Formats: sequence, structure tokens, C-alpha cells
Amino acid sequence: MFSQQHVNIVFLYNDATKDTFTVKLMRTLFYLFPSFTVSVSFGAVAIIASTHLDPASVSWIKGLKYSWSDFFTPESGWVVGGIHWETPSAFELMLVLLWDSLFFLALAWYFDHTISHNRGVAE
Repeated sequence: MFSQQHVNIVFLYNDATKDTFTVKLMRTLFYLFPSFTVSVSFGAVAIIASTHLDPASVSWIKGLKYSWSDFFTPESGWVVGGIHWETPSAFELMLVLLWDSLFFLALAWYFDHTISHNRGVAE
């Protein structure tokens, strides 16, 4: 499911529902799952750089060259039914991955120092 960027867009990033409590909570929980963040950032790159089906016009769109400015620009567009969406930039998603890494590193350090080992508690 996460590898399909349009599924993520319709459920988590469309303007109609992205500010509801449930969707914000689901996005926050999904951001703790690093493969979700990687798949959303990969999908943002793929929408620009690869030939893909545009759901709004139901036609194939030729990919463009992906540049550094695209890395910092949020992706937005329309899906069938007039639903507008906007995803975070790939840079923002990489910051989320950095935050995830620091969070899990802190958890690993904490549990390593608080949980008993076979030779006692670590000091």
C-alpha cells in the first residue's frame, strides 16, 4: 500500500481530510515507521522523474529531470473527482527520517542501560 503514492495521497494528504484528527494521528504513527517515510519520498520523486499515469487527465505523463530545487519543493496536484492534494517535500521527509533515527537511537540507548542483562544491569 505504501509504495502506491496515489493511495497515500488520497487517504493521507488530500485537502479535505488532511487536517482531521484521525488522519493526523495516522500520519504521525506512520512517520514512526521508516519504510512509510521512504516510500512517500520515493513516490514524490517518482511522480516527477518517471513516466506515470496522471489520474486527473487519465493519460501518461512523461517524466522530467529531477533537480535539487524539486528536492525542496512540496508536490501538489489534483486527483479524479477534483480532490486537491499536497505532500511534503522530499527534504522534509528526510528530516522525518533523521528524527526517526535519533528517536530509535535514544530508545536503544535507554533500554540498553535500563534492562537487565545476563551479568546484571549495565552501568
